[in-house]
Amino acid sequence: MKILIKMSGNNGLQFEVISTRTVEPINQKKYVAYKVAIRKSSDAEDINPAFLERRYNEFLALYNGLRREFPNHFLGLQFPRKAIIGNFNPDMIALRSAGFEAFLSLIGSESQLRHSPIVISFLQNKELDEVIKLIQQEEYEQARPLVENGFRLMNKMQTDRAPSVLRWLCLFVCVCWFTGDKRAEALAGLAIRRYQAVSDIDLLRYYVPLLHLAKNICHGSTPETEIIANQLAKLRASGMPTDNNKDLLALLIEDLSQLVVS
Repeated sequence: MKILIKMSGNNGLQFEVISTRTVEPINQKKYVAYKVAIRKSSDAEDINPAFLERRYNEFLALYNGLRREFPNHFLGLQFPRKAIIGNFNPDMIALRSAGFEAFLSLIGSESQLRHSPIVISFLQNKELDEVIKLIQQEEYEQARPLVENGFRLMNKMQTDRAPSVLRWLCLFVCVCWFTGDKRAEALAGLAIRRYQAVSDIDLLRYYVPLLHLAKNICHGSTPETEIIANQLAKLRASGMPTDNNKDLLALLIEDLSQLVVS
């Protein structure tokens, strides 16, 4: 099933449960995981969907949290009920899939809901926790597809310069650089362009490290290095210290680790 919603000023989003699987953790009850594809709808098919996999209890916790915070938004929504038996029945799975699509569609259609901290946590914290562990173990190749999907997901659900989007984008630049992915240069350029209109002091702490990393990525005398040099000169002229070349990835991991546990 595919649900299409339209958002003001946006091409719209599509949410579709594309698969389910039964998970049997050691020493825990088995459960069904629902994999959702999120696409931006436009005249052309979105060839780069983002994916989200969650279980019923995670959807239910999000629903209960949002209903407490925004009770009037959910008056017409019928969220799938909790069941003691039958959770693995195909009919129950199909019913829940449709319910989750409708629920996510409602979230996607309302800016107030999309930007709620509880929604942002639901969308990213599970994967962030895994990414942080992989990066701390220097498993950058394994982390990269998770980071790419995380960036795509938040980039569809949030605005271009939302804090969560910019953090994922900077993280994507870093893992591409560490793995020799040729997309690092283009992604660094995208991050720098998006930072042009950012005034959030918490995000600006990444900007100088991003510029220094981009200078390493775009090595040699190129138009990009001149742009980076000009940006650093402007920051120096405004009184911002630019010599302190902190490690961008280390800053991100430090901040994201706090987000995951908060």
